[in-house]
Amino acid sequence: MWTVRDAEHIVILISIAGGLFCARVWSVAAVTAIAALLFPTLLALFVSPDWKRNFVALAAYYMVICGVFAFGAHLLRRAIGIVVRSVRRSRRPSDQGKV
Repeated sequence: MWTVRDAEHIVILISIAGGLFCARVWSVAAVTAIAALLFPTLLALFVSPDWKRNFVALAAYYMVICGVFAFGAHLLRRAIGIVVRSVRRSRRPSDQGKV
């Protein structure tokens, strides 16, 4: 049997991975919605069927949590990309010496 913590870890990992690998904001939002709906489903299937009563409340709560992790990972990915591009530009030889 799974525990609630196991389901939380799976959903948060999905959110972070989705935030890192999705290139557009709308796809990060889709991953967030999928992960948030997955959490109560995992609880109902693998932990206890009693979780079905709070499905909507749990999905809404984890929508916020998954959104924080997914969009945070997406912003981190974007920041790393900006730093890498700026370092590559600064190390390029300049064209000023050519005639």
